[in-house]
Amino acid sequence: MQALILAGGFGSRLMPLVNDRPKVMAPVSGRPFLEILIRNLKKQGFDDIVLALGYLSKYIIDYFQDGNKLGIKIRYSIEDMPLGTAGAIKNAQPLLESTFCTINGDTYLNINFKELFEFFRTHQARLVITLTRFHHLQERGVVKVDKNMRAVSFSEISENRSEDKSYTNTGVYLIDKNILNWIKKDEKISLEKEVFPLLLREKIPIYCYLSKKDYLDIGTPERYLKAQKILKIS
Repeated sequence: MQALILAGGFGSRLMPLVNDRPKVMAPVSGRPFLEILIRNLKKQGFDDIVLALGYLSKYIIDYFQDGNKLGIKIRYSIEDMPLGTAGAIKNAQPLLESTFCTINGDTYLNINFKELFEFFRTHQARLVITLTRFHHLQERGVVKVDKNMRAVSFSEISENRSEDKSYTNTGVYLIDKNILNWIKKDEKISLEKEVFPLLLREKIPIYCYLSKKDYLDIGTPERYLKAQKILKIS
């Protein structure tokens, strides 16, 4: 299995605590957060990791190199300028397999990824978004689904988060590579705000996999300190 990890952000909100390295390399339990994420992916059967980098990319490359020390293949896609989530994925296209998992480098979601891939195959999907019922993360986008767990709308803020069919987007996606044909090269573009709504307008089905797990992210000092308390090295 292959994972593309989006790890090119500046992490400006985390600067008070981590100002000498990329946000994804912030230490958690004695190791860079990104290493914890990669180790978990390897444990679940991933053997190929592509890191989409931008800010301080050399710091990350020098640390992980080809992935040999972690026993996993690691390659790199470098942005010359910030391209947004969709732009970063498009930039990595030459390195991607026909089906790949996309994950944010500052979030940790403890799900069974083999079950996610099986959901993708069973539904003959081209795109699967992983959702959660945990609605306390106000900065995450909200996805409304139909009875068949297909996305029907996207929004940044839910008017009524108690709605039975309104879920939080975790930022974990399974993507058929052909979906990238809908993304223009070398343009800054958001997967969540621009590409997903476009696919809905074009009647491309987007399936949603519901996770019963909460997830951690280290995007702010408060959440970073929470991750320090919860995550354990395995």
